[in-house]
Amino acid sequence: ELKERIEVLYGSAAEAYIEYSLINGVIENKITSPDDLDSITYKAGSAISPVSYSEMPERKNLWMLMETNFREPLHNINDMIASALAIKYFQLYKSNGGVFIQSYLKLLKEGYYNSPANLLKKVNIDLQDPGFMDSVIEFIDSYRH
Repeated sequence: ELKERIEVLYGSAAEAYIEYSLINGVIENKITSPDDLDSITYKAGSAISPVSYSEMPERKNLWMLMETNFREPLHNINDMIASALAIKYFQLYKSNGGVFIQSYLKLLKEGYYNSPANLLKKVNIDLQDPGFMDSVIEFIDSYRH
């Protein structure tokens, strides 16, 4: 259901940004204590949801609850992208179902033999395009009105 994908996209986006920020903190050697994890989580989370982080500063501990950070690195980022793709697929289906179905079937048939970027070209999607997420968000906004 579209509503569920939108909810997952929002939650995944927030967690993905925190995960991304923590990974960069490790790469840049900025994490040397749990306080650093708290600080980076609070800063990244506040960028996504400033009100909830200012009203509940204990959210800085969210990094401890994101078990995928430890068991499945990059899971949150992948989940956000998968949710955005699901919404984009629905958008393409709604705009021209027949063309989308044929293109999507080509994508599925070549799934083991082609790169993800080339497969997505079959349905006219480029994840490297800065406008990709903008188009997903615009569709969500137009769909709810």
